[in-house]
Amino acid sequence: MLNVTEAARECLRTRLHKANAELTTALRFQRRKNRWTLQLDSKRPDDTCVMHKGRNVLLMSAEVAEAMESLTLDAKNIKAGTGLKLRRNKSSCG
Repeated sequence: MLNVTEAARECLRTRLHKANAELTTALRFQRRKNRWTLQLDSKRPDDTCVMHKGRNVLLMSAEVAEAMESLTLDAKNIKAGTGLKLRRNKSSCG
């Protein structure tokens, strides 16, 4: 499954707060035009959920969770505040 840092979880929670999202709504990763996007959505029965401070902040279908298992979602500072960045996990071979 996707690794989500604490900083990224906080960034997702902040995005949900700024969007005035209801507690039953979270951000969902979807694949569009060879890019990962985040959209507001509600939890579906087979979703993988990432929680932060008692609420779901990120949703993924089983297919998406599997496709992202070698990635980490982290927060990064940008001119407009805090953004999110996906990066490949470092290999443990060596």
